Amino acid sequence: AGRCRPGAWYRLFTSWQWAAMEEYSEPEMLRSPLEELCLEVASLELGAPAAFLRDSLSPPRAEAVQHAVALLRRLGAVTDDSGAQLTPLGCKLARLQVHPMLGKMLLLGGLFRCAQPVLTVCAALGYKSPFLCPLGKEAEANAAKRALAGDSGSDHVALVAAFDGWSREGGRFASRHFLSAQTLSYVARLRGDLAGGARELLSRLP
Repeated sequence: AGRCRPGAWYRLFTSWQWAAMEEYSEPEMLRSPLEELCLEVASLELGAPAAFLRDSLSPPRAEAVQHAVALLRRLGAVTDDSGAQLTPLGCKLARLQVHPMLGKMLLLGGLFRCAQPVLTVCAALGYKSPFLCPLGKEAEANAAKRALAGDSGSDHVALVAAFDGWSREGGRFASRHFLSAQTLSYVARLRGDLAGGARELLSRLP
């Protein structure tokens, strides 16, 4: 209901599942990586992320903010350890709707003229893996993934080969290689969005 046609959807829980539930869901700020949020705070010129987020209704742990800012510093996205000011690279990363690590990989892919496979990798890593591992067919699924990776033995190469094969052949390719066609379809949409954002930042994107 709600996806294919109007209707009601009911979910049953066991007593121990019900007892283990929190009364309220944990705020997203407390259960998600903070790098993108800290980057946004800096891009809006709201000051140091640590000081700004400290005044939020459900402030994240100081250690988590410090770790996020340190990662942005290592990526070259902020000018100092406060994380209050973006570098030119940080300004570009803030315009991409993806984790800063993936955003930098995408920009470097454009500069090194290998943007198309990198777009696929970024889109898949930013969502979820399309590889399936059905119960009882684990060996076949792992063999199919290794075949896609070829001699590289790389999960990223396997991702690109999986996406390219699905783009050419559709659902038949996905079925043969234990891939989720639904996941690949969403990855394709996300990939298109990333490509559009990257083209605005790079003068030449192959």
